[in-house]
Amino acid sequence: MAQLSLESFTSRLAARTLLMPGERAALAGLPYDTRPLLPGQAFIEAGKIVQHVDIVSSGLAARFDITDEGARLLTALHLPGDPVNPRSIVQLRSSSGHIALVPTTIARVPITALRRVAARLPGVAEALWREAALEADITRQWMVNIGRRDSKTRIAHLFCELALRSGSREVAGKIVFPMPLTQEHLADITGLTPVHVNRVLRGLREENLVVLHDREAHILHWRRLVAAGEFRPNYLHIPATSDESLRLLDLS
Repeated sequence: MAQLSLESFTSRLAARTLLMPGERAALAGLPYDTRPLLPGQAFIEAGKIVQHVDIVSSGLAARFDITDEGARLLTALHLPGDPVNPRSIVQLRSSSGHIALVPTTIARVPITALRRVAARLPGVAEALWREAALEADITRQWMVNIGRRDSKTRIAHLFCELALRSGSREVAGKIVFPMPLTQEHLADITGLTPVHVNRVLRGLREENLVVLHDREAHILHWRRLVAAGEFRPNYLHIPATSDESLRLLDLS
């Protein structure tokens, strides 16, 4: 399972950075070990030194912060193939905690090994740099979501983002993607209460926009949901077709 995670991690980097065969092979050959996690289990503690970059092999994890009063906010979601803490390559002390939201397995790659590959192969360094920039862009959109969008728009925007990030599929004219998040999780992402989230989900269902069923989200009308969420996917950096935009370093 962890090997699949490293393959999906490499493919994720290659979708946004043109990697040469040797670079892909170096990433696939990184050492790792695996760690299974239970729902609610924290695996990175805020303020602690970390020695691994964790990659989600299966399940779903999140970055979180807690106020002095105990209120929690989820500030990032980590899907299969996602590196949980790419900034640890240059910043060993974690500024936030990370937690499994569902049964999850992570592949732990030693930071020293990833640093050696990046130092030897600048294309890998560029890919990791771009990955960190993507994480920052997603975080900025989440800030706008909480700070300036209403409750319906927040949740509609989140569903649009997850549909693209999770590799949704079309089934009988509907866009379907995994949705293991509970209403409590959605509340902690959007800064709403679970009661308010329930009300918004009911409204989206009544408008024939989104239906949640059996841990999946079914988007019934994509364009209307995009409009409801004020969703513009450019911040996700959907892979471009030009090799030049995928590789800034000289390949010669």
